[in-house]
Amino acid sequence: MPLTALVVIWGFAAKLTIEQGQQLLRIQKVYDNIVYPVSEAINQLQSERFVSVSYLAWRTSSLRTDLQVQRRKTDATAVLLTRLSAEAQDETPPAMWDRVQDLLRQMDRLDVLRGQIDDQRLTRLDAIEEYSATVEAAHQVYDRLMISPDIDIIEQTKALILITRSRELVSQQSALVLGAQASGRMTQDERDAFSGMVGKRRLLYQLGTSQLDAGLIKQYGTLNSTPLYTSFISLENDVIARVRPGQPLPPEAIAWPTTAQSRRQSISPGCFPGPFGPTADGGGDGP
Repeated sequence: MPLTALVVIWGFAAKLTIEQGQQLLRIQKVYDNIVYPVSEAINQLQSERFVSVSYLAWRTSSLRTDLQVQRRKTDATAVLLTRLSAEAQDETPPAMWDRVQDLLRQMDRLDVLRGQIDDQRLTRLDAIEEYSATVEAAHQVYDRLMISPDIDIIEQTKALILITRSRELVSQQSALVLGAQASGRMTQDERDAFSGMVGKRRLLYQLGTSQLDAGLIKQYGTLNSTPLYTSFISLENDVIARVRPGQPLPPEAIAWPTTAQSRRQSISPGCFPGPFGPTADGGGDGP
């Protein structure tokens, strides 16, 4: 998407008067010290969830190494968030600050989950749900994001948060299908969970895009008409319609990883880090 949400949101912010300059500085500090590092934490948690499910499915030595590397990356984002958020505590809305602390507490407890994964005391679906609960704590930080009294900024921010949540469902779906591919089958619980993820993802995406202003909805309208997006929708439908619990997976499920990852990346530039812009390297792998 050629126009990022950063440009649009800051366009709204430009309506603020000179006297409100301090408000803009506060917005920037909250973004730099809370919104961006939380988005990095989401990215790493999603990656750790995916690698963890891979390890539960295949348990190879190479995946074990990948998992150890990914865990260190996740831990590093927690350290970064702890340090940066402390520097912006005075500028951060109290409700948002409380959610940041909740997130950090959950990330501190990841070692318990990791031990269960190492000992194979969790099913793949259980692992997905446990990591998703921590990602949900991160999204709740954004739910308390009050960056401005301007109603236009508030509405557009809430819409982008809904879209970001829909992208998290794509990540959950991908981890679930990956695990099923390892065994060649889906359990009844996994199929039910997948169907629920599809319904929730579509609802959040529809609600979010329906609330965007013309500058942002144009980007998503273009995405929705692309062969990539339509093929992703078809893939979701095929998995729901053709997967039978305990039976071999159909070819459509095998094609999932490439299509899902492409779709996940394609919606990212208009979303976070935060509701404001692209990732630090200019790429499109925000949450």
